[in-house]
Amino acid sequence: MSPRAAPAPERVGRYRVLGELGRGGMGVVYRAQDPRLGREVALKVLSDAFGRDAEAKARLLDEARAAATLDHPNVCTVYEVAETDDGQPFIALACYDGETLAERLARGPLAIAEAVRLVRGVAAGVAAAHAQGIVHRDLKPANVFVTDDGTPKVLDFGVAQVAGDAGASEGTSGGTLAYAAPEQAAGAADARSDVWALGLVLYEMLTGENPFLAPYAAAVRYNVHHEDPPPPSARVDVPPALDAVVLRALAKDPADRYPDAGAFALAIEAAVVPDRTVARLRPRYAVLAVALAALLVAAMWSVRPGGPFAREAVHLAVLAFEPESDAPDDRAFAEGLAETLASGVVEAVPTEAGLWVVPANVIRDLGVETARQADAVLGANRVLTGRLAREGGRLVLTLALTSTGDRPRTLASRTLTVAPGGTVRAAALQAVVEMLGLGGVATVDRGGVAWGTDDPEAQRFFLAGVGYLERDLEVADLNRAVGLFEDAIGEDPDFAAAHARLAEAAVASYNRTRDTTWIGRAQTSAARALALAPDAPHPHIALAHLRNATGDYPAAIAEARLALDLDPASAAALRALGEAQEGAGDPAAAEQTLLHALRLRPGLWTGHADLGYLYFRLGRLEDAAAQFEAIIALAPGNFQGYYGRAAFFQATGDEDAARRNYQAANAIRPNYGAYSNLGLLLYDAGDQRGAARMYRRALAMDSTDHVIWITFADLLDELGDQAGARQAYRRTRRRADAALAVNPADAYTRSIRASAALALGDRAAAIADAEQALREAPSDVRVSFRTALVFAETGSPARALDALTAAVVNGHKLDYIDTGRLFATARALPGWSALRAQAQADGP
Repeated sequence: MSPRAAPAPERVGRYRVLGELGRGGMGVVYRAQDPRLGREVALKVLSDAFGRDAEAKARLLDEARAAATLDHPNVCTVYEVAETDDGQPFIALACYDGETLAERLARGPLAIAEAVRLVRGVAAGVAAAHAQGIVHRDLKPANVFVTDDGTPKVLDFGVAQVAGDAGASEGTSGGTLAYAAPEQAAGAADARSDVWALGLVLYEMLTGENPFLAPYAAAVRYNVHHEDPPPPSARVDVPPALDAVVLRALAKDPADRYPDAGAFALAIEAAVVPDRTVARLRPRYAVLAVALAALLVAAMWSVRPGGPFAREAVHLAVLAFEPESDAPDDRAFAEGLAETLASGVVEAVPTEAGLWVVPANVIRDLGVETARQADAVLGANRVLTGRLAREGGRLVLTLALTSTGDRPRTLASRTLTVAPGGTVRAAALQAVVEMLGLGGVATVDRGGVAWGTDDPEAQRFFLAGVGYLERDLEVADLNRAVGLFEDAIGEDPDFAAAHARLAEAAVASYNRTRDTTWIGRAQTSAARALALAPDAPHPHIALAHLRNATGDYPAAIAEARLALDLDPASAAALRALGEAQEGAGDPAAAEQTLLHALRLRPGLWTGHADLGYLYFRLGRLEDAAAQFEAIIALAPGNFQGYYGRAAFFQATGDEDAARRNYQAANAIRPNYGAYSNLGLLLYDAGDQRGAARMYRRALAMDSTDHVIWITFADLLDELGDQAGARQAYRRTRRRADAALAVNPADAYTRSIRASAALALGDRAAAIADAEQALREAPSDVRVSFRTALVFAETGSPARALDALTAAVVNGHKLDYIDTGRLFATARALPGWSALRAQAQADGP
C-alpha cells in the first residue's frame, strides 16, 4: 500500500498520533503527543523505502542525529531520532503553529523588508549548520516553516541530504530539481549549493516566481545549467545592491558564489542595512573568556606598505601554490615557496612603489583560496598563484597574476624551468616583480647572499619547512617544520634565514604546547641567526617575539626598535613593539605605534584589528568598535571584524547583537574564541548546560587556553559535576603553571591560577597568587574580580570588598555574582549590598 493510502497509526514508538499534518515522497508527518513530557510534536515517519534499505537508513539516521545537535532559533528543534520496533525510522520535531513559506508564497510575493528578514533568519540557521560541517542540500520554500510570530525555521536537516524526495533530480546528491544547484547533478553538493538555494528562495520571495521552472523536468534541468535568470529588479522594484547579492548566489560556478550561508547573510545585511553607529554604553568587558589579541597571528616577516603619494596601490595576496603531487613534503614545498616569494617581494620593492603584501600566514589562517575570497576577506586587488610540475627531472613553475573583484582576469603569467640542482626562488622572485610592473624599481638578489644560501638542497628543506610552519600550527606540522629547518642547517650551517625560522617554529611550539624546553631552543636559534645576519631585521623580530612570550618587555622593545632601524616599515616589527609597550605598562606608546602602522598601511585590515583589540583591552569600547567596523568595510568576508564587533556588543550588554555577530564570525570561520564567548552569553541567559556545550566545542578546537579552562571549570562546579570540575581546575592550574614559568609577569594568569588553587583546596597558594597578582596589576579589572573571590573565600572580607569595588569602578559586570553557588560567599560580604546598589544606580 502506498504511503498516501496508508491509514494513520495509533502510535509510533511511544508517541500517540493525533492526526496527519502532511505527506510527501519521504513519508508522512503526524501531529503526535509525547506521553512522557506531555508535549505535542511533529512526527516525521519516513517511507518504507528506508526501512528496506539498511545502508540508506543508517546514513539517514546518522545525518539526522548530527543535525539534532544544532541549537539555533532558526532551525527546527529535533527531539529524537529513532526507529520503531519493526525498523521504521522516524524523527520527532518541535511542533509549531504557522505555515510553510511555500504556503505563504502561494498568496503572492513578499514585501522586500519581509523577504529580507525571513531569508536572513533562514541563512543564519543554515550558517550554524555550515559551521558544524552540515549541508542541507534541499533548501526550498516547503522546507522553511514560518511560525505565527514570524520566525523562520529550517526543516529537514539531516534528511534531505541523504534521501532526496519525490521531486529530486535523478543523479543529484539529494535536493529538489527546481532548487538544486547545477553541481548537485554530479553529486558534488557543499555549502555553496545551499547558497544557491538560498538565493533562489530569496528570488522567489521577491518576485513570486522561480526563474528556472518549466513544464517538464529536462527543461528545468537545462535552465538550471545554462540559463541566467533575469535580475529580480526586472520584475519588481529591488535595490541594485540586493540584485547583485541574489545574482551572485545564483552563479553557475560554485567558486563564484558566496562561500557559505554566513557570507551570504552578511552580504544581504550590507546590501540593505545602512551604516550603523554604536551606542555609548557603560563597559562590562572584563569577563570575556579569551584574550582577543591571541586570535591574530603575528607575521614574522615584513609587510611593506605603499607610500601615500604612490600610484594606485597594489594589494597583493600570494595564495598557496599547487604542488607537483599530493605528497605532504611536496605540498609543504609549494606552500613554502609561495610564502617566501611574498616576503621576498616585500624586501625587493621599495616603500614608495605603493605595494602591500598580505602575510602568507594571515591568508592561510583565514582560509583564502580564490581571487574572490582574497577580495572579500583581505581586500586584495591582485592575487598571485603558482603551479609546480616535473618534466624530465626539471622543475617547472607556472605563475599567474590575477585581478580580483566581480570579474577576475589574468593580468600576466610566466613559466620558469629549473634544471636539476638549480634554485627556483631568485628566478621566480624576478618574474613576480616584473609581472607586477615593478622590475625597474625592485632589487632582487640573484646570488642568494641576502637570501641566506645558494645551496639547492638547503633551500628545498627550508621551503618545505616554511610550508609546514605556515599551516594551522598543529603540533605534528610544527615538529616537521623544526626537522626540515634543522635539515636545511645541516646542508648549510650558515643559513641565517633557516636559523631565524627555526626560532619562530620553537616559539610557536611553545605557544601550542607550553613545553618550556622550546624557549631555550628558540633563544639558541635566534642568537645564531643574529650572529650570521646582524644587519637583517628578521633575527631581531624573532627575538622580540621571544621576549614578549617570556614577559621580558624592555628587551622586546629594544629588539623591535633594532628591527625598525633596519626596516622602518616592517609591520611585524611594529606589531611586536606595540605588544611589548603594552606589556611594559605603556599603552599610550603602544597606541601610537599601532596608529603609525595603520598610517603606513591604511588598506590592510590587520592594522585595524591590532588597534581595535588594544582599545578593547583599555576599555575604550567605542574606539574599538570603530576599528572592527573598518575591518568589515575593508574585508566583509573576514571573521575578525564580526568577532571583534560581537565582543563589543557583549561588553556593552547587547547580547542579541553579540550572539548574531559571533554566529556570523563562526559561519565564516569557526573559532574557539567565538564559541567560548557564546558560552558566556548562554551562561548569562541562565542556560548553563548550553554554555557547557559551547565551552566543550571551544576546548575541542584549542585545549591550551587556561582562561577557557577556568571558566569551564567554574561552570561544571555550578552544574554540580564535582569530578569534572576538579579535573578542569587541575588542567587550568597546569596550563597556568606552564604559562607563568615562561612569563611570570602575567598577572591575569596568576589570578586564574589562584582561583584554581582555591578550588583544589590549596588555600595558601591561592592567597599568595592573589596577593601578587593584585600588586602587579591593581587596575586590571579581571584581576580585581578573580582576587576578590579568592579573598572572600579565604576569610578576608575587607580585602575582597576593596577588590570588588575596584572592579565596579572599572565597569565589571557584577550581575555574575547575583546568582549561583560559586558566588554565595561574595554575596554575603558586608557592604556587598551597598556596592551592588551603587552599581545599579550608576546604570549602563
